[in-house]
Order: sequence, then structure tokens, then C-alpha cells
Amino acid sequence: MRSTCDEWKPFIVMIAIDFSFAAVNILLKKVLEEGMNHLVFITYRLSIATIFIAPIGYFRERNDRPRLTFRILCYLFCSAIVGASVTQYFFLLGIQYTSATFSCAFINMVPVVTFMMALPFGLETVKIKSKSGRAKILGSLVCIGGALMLTLYKGKPLFNFSHYESVSPVAKSSEVNLASTRTTGKWTIGVIALALGTIFWSSCLFYSQK
Repeated sequence: MRSTCDEWKPFIVMIAIDFSFAAVNILLKKVLEEGMNHLVFITYRLSIATIFIAPIGYFRERNDRPRLTFRILCYLFCSAIVGASVTQYFFLLGIQYTSATFSCAFINMVPVVTFMMALPFGLETVKIKSKSGRAKILGSLVCIGGALMLTLYKGKPLFNFSHYESVSPVAKSSEVNLASTRTTGKWTIGVIALALGTIFWSSCLFYSQK
């Protein structure tokens, strides 16, 4: 019984993390719609995280952590800039111009991009004849296909609002076309921002191997 629980622990943790990401993205969307500045929000977020995590890291790892050299300090600085500040800025920009659901689904591209970046450097290997290799390829294709479908396909709205019922057909058509053009432009900016955020996040994970 204990061994079974230990086997399921990683899956339970991953599911809990997915739920946490979903809740955080919904809250971020609400905060950004209220007019919160991206850089101000990132500053608050990183400051609060530092206040809570720094004492834990200091007292828990003060005896076994490596000596802080100039090289390690440079690695930490670059990792913080790329993995924390820049990545969060692009993800916040993407959430603002798309939706919480889309941005949460787009985060699933991070493992795929990291995997593709690690292949040329030999940090990841793919054996097509083995089950694990085929699973990696299939999982990558599914993630890429899902992201492309969310990006390129736009279905019909679930609700028809009666905002334009009292407007003439010509004015209604022009206003709808203008709103559609603006929405498409914002959505494109959001997709590009999420793609850049994914690349920077994957670069941070890849860079952390050093």
C-alpha cells in the first residue's frame, strides 16, 4: 500500500500544480484587466517570493550549499533575468491579450521546447525503437498540435449578445468587423508573447543544467 502511494505521489503533485496554474492564470487575467502594470506586478511577485523563500533556503542549505563564486553569481543573475523577469513579462502580456484558458494550455509547450533545445546538445536522447522514445515523439507532436489548433482555430461564440439589435444592419456589420479586427490583432500579439515566454522559460531550464 505504501509503495503504491509513493508511485502515485508524482502524478498527484503534477495535477495539483496544473490546478494551481489554472487558478493563478485566472487571477492574473483579472488583475491585468483592472489595470495593474506588468512590471509593477512582477516586482511585487518576486519581492514577496524572496521574502518567504530566502530564509528557508538560507537556513536549510547553509551547510551544504556551494561557495558563492563570481561565476555562480553570474549564472544566478542571468537565470533570474531570463527565467523570472523576462519570462513573466511575456506571459503576462500574453494573458492580457488572449485568455486565461489559452495561456494555461500554451504553458504545456514548455517541456516540448525544452526537449527540442536539449536534443542538439546531447542532454536528451531519443531511441525511436524503444517505447520511451516513441512516447517522447508522440507527446511532443500532441503538444505542438494542440498549441497550433488553439492558435489557428477560432470557433463560434457560445452566446449571442443583443447589443447590436437596435442598430441598423450596416452599422452593425461595420462595428462587428472593426471589433473582430481589433480582437484578431490583440490575439496575435498575445500568441507571439506567449511563444516568446515559452522560449525564454525553456532557455532558463536548459541554462540551469550548468
